[in-house]
Amino acid sequence: MAVDLSLYKSWLSEEIRDEGRARGLTQGMAQSRAEDIPLLLDCRGIDISDARRERITSCDDLDALGR
Repeated sequence: MAVDLSLYKSWLSEEIRDEGRARGLTQGMAQSRAEDIPLLLDCRGIDISDARRERITSCDDLDALGR
């Protein structure tokens, strides 16, 4: 029995997939940066509280992490 896969080739489904990929990349970048900031501070000998470390590592806003 043949299955109609034309739904998965439509412009709308491509747009949705592209948006999901972009969102996933952004989240991955934010997570990586959030994990790197405390490591960088540790390497520079800058102590941060556990609460601040948690706030940084749980942040997913690239702009905020950049600041």
